[in-house]
Amino acid sequence: MKCDVLVVGAGPAGCSAAAASAAAGLKTILVERKPEIGVPITCSGAIGSYLLPYLPFKTPSYLLKHRIEGIEFIVDDISYVRRGGPWSSYAIDRSAFDKWLAQRAVDSGADLILSAEFIDATMDRSGGGGRAQIKKEDEIFEVEFKVMIGADGAESRVLKSLGERVAGARMGQAVVYEYEGATLESPELDQLYFGDFAPGGYAHIFPLSDNRANIGVGTIDSDADIRQCFQDFIALARVAAQLKDARQTLEKSGTVSFEPLSRKRQYGSVLLAGEAASQNIKPLVEGFLPAIICGDVAGKTAARCLQKGEPLSSYQRNLDRRLGLILRESDRLISLLEDISDLSGRRSYLLLSGLCGNLISPGAVSKLIHGDEERITSRLESWNKSKLKQILLNASERLAIIYLHAHAAVNRKIYKL
Repeated sequence: MKCDVLVVGAGPAGCSAAAASAAAGLKTILVERKPEIGVPITCSGAIGSYLLPYLPFKTPSYLLKHRIEGIEFIVDDISYVRRGGPWSSYAIDRSAFDKWLAQRAVDSGADLILSAEFIDATMDRSGGGGRAQIKKEDEIFEVEFKVMIGADGAESRVLKSLGERVAGARMGQAVVYEYEGATLESPELDQLYFGDFAPGGYAHIFPLSDNRANIGVGTIDSDADIRQCFQDFIALARVAAQLKDARQTLEKSGTVSFEPLSRKRQYGSVLLAGEAASQNIKPLVEGFLPAIICGDVAGKTAARCLQKGEPLSSYQRNLDRRLGLILRESDRLISLLEDISDLSGRRSYLLLSGLCGNLISPGAVSKLIHGDEERITSRLESWNKSKLKQILLNASERLAIIYLHAHAAVNRKIYKL
């Protein structure tokens, strides 16, 4: 079997990449090891509204199930709410969204093969393509490709085949369940909790409707018993009250990449996209929309390479022009988040809350990380009490989003992928 572009993994990054390369007229094969798209779900289901303009398509409204106005950040008795701008989001039907993305790839001309597991590949490191071994049922067949896009998640077999996975890269783990019949305090707000139940991370209540929510705990602490953390979280009085009459309906647990899994995102004839390329946005580790955006860039970069001779090494430049400002700022937070997670006790939770809620800047965190708890508490409480601080911060965040959107629009015009 021969193709121009082989895409491994039919998640958001892979489907987006396959749609882009196929729409450009390239023979594209998309392989997925699971027998059904969108099953099982491994996602908390909230997407940032500010990222929607970056998508390569207009999102069908039926996929955006529930509008979220903002986020409440909670550390014991201290809480504050951020609304609008970068804090507004949508709850999505992730399974339906994945299926829509896969159909979009097929409609663009990609050949989708389910229950097809990537085993290994032989590649020309100079960029001359290669051959991949794919297992379907009990048979192994070969796919000869010119470009391969590895979009097969945080446990990427493509990256393993390359031999370029960074040893010991820290991963994030999460236990998430969907609940029905919940009595949510504020269905228009996400709730983020910080405490001993989520060392090096946070717990959340993400509303899916007025009485449905995804409840979960995520952490980058590899020593944490994540399922016990979940039980400790739902035992909190405030959480238990909201779940009193609710029942679990679906598990959505999974892993995400936190530290970079590889030194580069392009190796010879291979491009990496989505979680395989650690393309999620810290500190909240949002990955769904960034995967779609970066997958689109990967597919279009492959098309320009094969049709116009542009080197695949331009992939990183193309990413920078599309989403670079956001991804670079995200990457700069990694070491800071690790330093916070290495602290113990309430001080670390207050700092993490302040950083996630943008009430404490990265520079201020570096200064406060060795300070006392009282100073950190004072920073959070002073913002809660000051209308002026709230107005000024909200205004600056909205201006930042306007700048980001303008920057992306300008770069899209000066360099059409």
